[in-house]
Amino acid sequence: MKKIIIDGRLTANPELKETKAGKIATFSIANNDTKDSTEYYNIVAWNSNAERAIEHLSKGMKVVIAGSFKKERYTNPEGKVKETFVISVETFSFLSNKIVAEGGET
Repeated sequence: MKKIIIDGRLTANPELKETKAGKIATFSIANNDTKDSTEYYNIVAWNSNAERAIEHLSKGMKVVIAGSFKKERYTNPEGKVKETFVISVETFSFLSNKIVAEGGET
């Protein structure tokens, strides 16, 4: 199993769906490793994590996600095969939007 810990900002509010397997919340985050590059990740959270995501997360919030991931392929509307990473949440934390100066002062 592949594990990942990643941070980023939500690109939209999470969406909740009910399935036979339980509740699922889906959302995506944007991760900026450098000023020149932004990567997007699709996130799925199940059951209690799904409820927590719906209750506490909203567009623009910064989060840290820990979980497993897999690569999925899909065909876009232009007919090109694309790949994306989907992260299944094990835990997540939302971060303050405050910028902390060096030395820990705000």
